[in-house]
Amino acid sequence: MESKYTNPTQVFNYSFKQKILNCNPFERYEEVYSNYRKNLDQTQSLFYTDTQIILKDTFFEKVDKSTMANSLEVRVPFIDKDLTEFALSLPSKLKTKNGVQKYLLKKAMHDIIPHEILYGKKKGFSVPYDFWLRTSLKDYFKFQISTKKANKFIDSSHIKNIFNLHEKEKGNYGFLLWKTLIFCIWINSNKNI
Repeated sequence: MESKYTNPTQVFNYSFKQKILNCNPFERYEEVYSNYRKNLDQTQSLFYTDTQIILKDTFFEKVDKSTMANSLEVRVPFIDKDLTEFALSLPSKLKTKNGVQKYLLKKAMHDIIPHEILYGKKKGFSVPYDFWLRTSLKDYFKFQISTKKANKFIDSSHIKNIFNLHEKEKGNYGFLLWKTLIFCIWINSNKNI
């Protein structure tokens, strides 16, 4: 998910980078994957790993928190217990075929959903943080990255250079700057740091 514009390590100062060099960001994935790889093919093992990490710890949590905060009840349609168990039991070749992801689902929906939607480009629910950082959050961002506490971890001069490029639209660094802002807010509000 990271790119040259979003690599989070580029915002850290030298001393903090040295402290995290020995951390393995994939440790949890490797641990979960190792539980499945003995009995399943590689594709199935990866699917199971994602169900245990990114679905559970990221996507479902985001949906749950945002809907509960607004008193909404959400049903995730493809997470029905029986349907999930059935889908997980299917062979890998029906899940991805000739590079087509969600192959079986697309075949099942072929005569129901218009072709341009079913095979169209995937669209997420994006947040306009890149715009916010150029406008309403600009001063707040600059304040958060300038504190003494934040500078124990980040390289604020490098971040300011990135911000200037982003502000002049010479690269979309919005995602990286957004993550930096959230990190700095956490650092600045944490009394134990």
